[in-house]
Amino acid sequence: MIDQNTDFPPDSGKDAKKTYRTLGPLETELMEAIWNSEGPLSVQGIIDRLDTAHNYKTVMTVLNRLVDKLLLGRSLDGRAYHYFATESRQSFLRSVAEGLVSDYVNLYGGSSAQFLADAIDTKQPRNTLDDEHANFWDYGRESKNLQKNSLITLVLAALILQVISSIFRPRKKRK
Repeated sequence: MIDQNTDFPPDSGKDAKKTYRTLGPLETELMEAIWNSEGPLSVQGIIDRLDTAHNYKTVMTVLNRLVDKLLLGRSLDGRAYHYFATESRQSFLRSVAEGLVSDYVNLYGGSSAQFLADAIDTKQPRNTLDDEHANFWDYGRESKNLQKNSLITLVLAALILQVISSIFRPRKKRK
């Protein structure tokens, strides 16, 4: 529940721009713990959900950085902050994928979008179910799996393209 004790970064108004591209390993682990929770969690509550042991202060520092990146909000409950996601996992993945694709197209031009689409299409799993003989429920599950795989493939392709483009980006000459 957001109340007067809820803390967002000072510049997190409507015009605040998210400056993240990807998350580091610990950031990802913390975000997954929060996305999988049913409500806001304290630092210790988050640590208890992690698969690996982490120092309390390290986790608290990374959580505060995620607040600065506008991925988390926090509310004061007694003496402890409770952290919550400001957007869903799906929304985050979508915005990262859109940003990566947009950067790729901006860097290489509109015609490069077709190359990206072709690269993604070759990675798509093919639906092997025969529509006439498929059980309705199995087909629905297969369709959802294809949608998830499509999003994952898109994100992976965009990440690979970002790495490749950063390698070949012209460097400024030093004086």
